[in-house]
Amino acid sequence: MDFKKKTLKYLNQTSWYHGTSVSGYESIKKHGIQALYNINNELDFGPGFYLAPEKKMAEGFVTRMLDFQKQAIPNIPTDAVTPIVLEIEFPKSPYEYFTDEPYKTGTYEKNDEDFAKFIFHNRTKNVGQKPDHGFDMIYGVMSDNNPTLLISKFNAGEITEEEVIKGIIEKSISTKQLSIHNQTICGILKIKDVHTIEHKEVEGV
Repeated sequence: MDFKKKTLKYLNQTSWYHGTSVSGYESIKKHGIQALYNINNELDFGPGFYLAPEKKMAEGFVTRMLDFQKQAIPNIPTDAVTPIVLEIEFPKSPYEYFTDEPYKTGTYEKNDEDFAKFIFHNRTKNVGQKPDHGFDMIYGVMSDNNPTLLISKFNAGEITEEEVIKGIIEKSISTKQLSIHNQTICGILKIKDVHTIEHKEVEGV
C-alpha cells in the first residue's frame, strides 16, 4: 500500500489526540475506550473512536463542536461543553495495522468525490447503528463542520445528494483523522495525558 509522505509520518506515530468534553472524559474513564463511542452522531466515517495526529487539530475540532452545541442547546451542563484533549498511546503504530492483512483498513488522503460519497453514506446510513463499511481503521482528511449543514439541508429536502457531494468537495481541508471501529484495538489504547484547552468561543458557529 502506497501512502503520501506526510501520511506515512503520521501513521508511524504512537501518540494521537482525542478531543472531547470533561463529561466525555468521565465516560471514557468509566467505560473505557469504545469503538462505538460516537454512535448516534453524524460523523465522516460512521460511529467510531476518532483521533487526530496533532494536538492542535484535536483542539480545533472539539472547540468548534462544543461551541456549536453550547449555542444549539440552552442550559447545557458546563462539563458537557468544556473541551479537553486526551493524548492516546498505541502499543504499536497504526501503520502496523494498515500493513497487517487480518485488518481491513481504508485511506482517504484527499478531498475528492470518493471521499465525499463515503462521508454522505456514513452520515445518512450509519447514524445510530454499527458501521456497515466493515473497516477496522480508517485514515483520512476531516470534512470539518460543513457536511453537518449540508446533510441537514438534504434531510429537509432542500438540496440533492449531488449538491451535498459538490459542497463537501468544494471546501478546502487540511485537518486529518484516524477512526477506529474495532473494539479489540480500542481496548489496548491507553490515555497517556490530559490537556486542558483555553479558547474564546467562536462567534457564529
